[in-house]
Amino acid sequence: MKKYVNLFVCQTRFQLFSILNIVKQYNFINYCIVFINTYDGQEKDIKTIWKNKEQNYIQINVGTGNRLVRLLKFLLQIAKQGRIKFSRIFIGSFNGYTSLLLLLLCNKETQVFYFDEGYSSYSLKYYSDAPMSAIKDRHKILKIIRDNTFINSKTIYLFVPELHEERVNGNILKICISDDVVNFFRRDRYSSKYDNANYIFFDQYPLSKTEEDKRYEILGFLNDELGTKCLIKTHPRKDIVNSVHIEGVSIIDDDTNLWEAESKDIIKDNKILVTVYSTAVFMPSLLFELNYKIILLYKLVYSSNSTKYREIDDFVKRFRKIRSDIEIFLPENYHELKSLLV
Repeated sequence: MKKYVNLFVCQTRFQLFSILNIVKQYNFINYCIVFINTYDGQEKDIKTIWKNKEQNYIQINVGTGNRLVRLLKFLLQIAKQGRIKFSRIFIGSFNGYTSLLLLLLCNKETQVFYFDEGYSSYSLKYYSDAPMSAIKDRHKILKIIRDNTFINSKTIYLFVPELHEERVNGNILKICISDDVVNFFRRDRYSSKYDNANYIFFDQYPLSKTEEDKRYEILGFLNDELGTKCLIKTHPRKDIVNSVHIEGVSIIDDDTNLWEAESKDIIKDNKILVTVYSTAVFMPSLLFELNYKIILLYKLVYSSNSTKYREIDDFVKRFRKIRSDIEIFLPENYHELKSLLV
């Protein structure tokens, strides 16, 4: 029976970026990474990292399609790993995959930690005494099933602790960036498509039919107004994001590099980053102090009295306190958006 001290769950390339920086900074030796095949290029990442090294990782293939089918595949494959024991588990977020993993592998002594995965890591959703009711209910279910297993962690590792909600009640530990890790994620030359684009739009996965419709409306508008001057950067989560199908739209699929790492080479010549609210447009300035302009489109998607609107609004205010030199534009309609597109 294998026993690891630290177990990390990886669902995105940015999560792997966080994990490798944590492992290096805190000198974790006895660890294992559970890879869920939910992003493109994962196989190449694994082969590069563990070339000529002991394979301290587990690959879980959930495929694509129906969410229930994916979760069942994950459940069956994790169940096969039941004899692997560990003392601490690190997750980017609490979702269907991680909840099943905790359900099957945790015991009363297991400690749970969160680490930086982007936007959601800087909100109160997971790390406070008052999580959202849905999250709280899922915690209760797991506690009942697993004899009160403690999973509501009060510790999170973040790249930018000062960006987190001030009201959080818990431990926030800083992740320091390793040049070696950054270079690993920019090992291939970035796509030449970036050179020809003045605007880069970062796609996100829609959480509802309304968001899906707004997504295509926005992409169509940008294509009509900007044409080849705008590049669409697809979301790396291949298991949950529908591909973009708009004639004439210039698209760059996720590649073997990590945007946050290769942004050091790409952001120049007055590039403008556009998104609804993806953290990808904020991280280059936070991690590497790069200067550029940002256009956020959440006011075109959500009503001003919605929870999501208020959450993003609050995040933007906190970001502006840290990087007051970064220009952020928040158009409230397409007329205002058009005036920003040169």
